[in-house]
Amino acid sequence: MDRIRSSADSPAVLAGSLAAFPLLDVLDLLASTRHVGELKVVSEGTDDHFWLDGGDLVDTAGGATGRLFNLACAEDAWFTVTAAPSVPRAGARMALATVVEHLAPRLAEWQALRTAVPFESTVRMAASTTLPEVHLRADQWRVLSCLGGGRRVGDVVDEADTPPIETLRLLRELLDAGLVSFDAKPGSTPGASQRSSSRVAGQADRSPAKGAASAARSQRRAPTIKEPASLMPTPLGTWAALADVETS
Repeated sequence: MDRIRSSADSPAVLAGSLAAFPLLDVLDLLASTRHVGELKVVSEGTDDHFWLDGGDLVDTAGGATGRLFNLACAEDAWFTVTAAPSVPRAGARMALATVVEHLAPRLAEWQALRTAVPFESTVRMAASTTLPEVHLRADQWRVLSCLGGGRRVGDVVDEADTPPIETLRLLRELLDAGLVSFDAKPGSTPGASQRSSSRVAGQADRSPAKGAASAARSQRRAPTIKEPASLMPTPLGTWAALADVETS
């Protein structure tokens, strides 16, 4: 399928840093204006683009929502929006408003996990446990067994064979169970997210965005973050399995 007039062929109508104007706000704005054209996002090691058609996302390559989620989590990324007279017809269509509603709670969980388990902190297996018996799931054991004498959280996330959000969930579970400890860098507070409520659309620690998109988002109720189930022992000294958390 021929590419239809890319950003290289037409001037940008909107551009900026996602640190100042978060991706969900960008999508909200493009949905409200029913933009027709292309959204391009560039971050470290990633250069991706998405077609937009009158308030819809046209998924020509597949996996668009997952790619958008990864880009929304990026700490340093830039976006460019260009106009086009038409976009590719082939591909699944999703309303941008629906995409934002789907991504918002996942991004909220990601921000909460990043607060509870900072990338720059060092995680290590706890020296002891007061429990007479410990039961672990296989995925928890794979993370626990790779910690050795202590590893930087960011390195564990980079080397794990699970998506970053799943790896942070596992570390959070092990932290809540008392099986690991964290040596936090100054200013980082592992576990702090347990004491804080989520912000609108999950944009914790972000700078307030101005404009129509943020105004519309501020009217929505903050999504509820599904906290991991407790790993406290049962009366028999075993641990209850965690409830499955949807990752798609």
